[in-house]
Amino acid sequence: MNAEPVNQAIIDFCQVYDYKNLIREKTCFKNPLKPSCIDLMITNMPKSFQGSVAIETGLSDFHKLTLSIMKVFYKKQKPNITKYRDYRNFDNITFMNDVKDKISHFKNMKIN
Repeated sequence: MNAEPVNQAIIDFCQVYDYKNLIREKTCFKNPLKPSCIDLMITNMPKSFQGSVAIETGLSDFHKLTLSIMKVFYKKQKPNITKYRDYRNFDNITFMNDVKDKISHFKNMKIN
């Protein structure tokens, strides 16, 4: 979001939906005497993030880049196993018979 966290609309929005702002430091330095925090990262799951910071990248004269690391846990899926032919002992006749069998199998399938 591109707004001040002290904006009443932002405060009300966060209170209604139980949201939290992850970025606490100043991110905009257009006015060096009064920097502001206008780059907000708002979430309803603040414990799912860690290390939220604002860093200078040199890409902008007066803005910092906001970053956060999302903690994600997921169950690893089984690997896909792809079967390949062994061409060291390739037999052209056996291959052609396999192809004919597959074609006849698809021709005999009923389409709904």
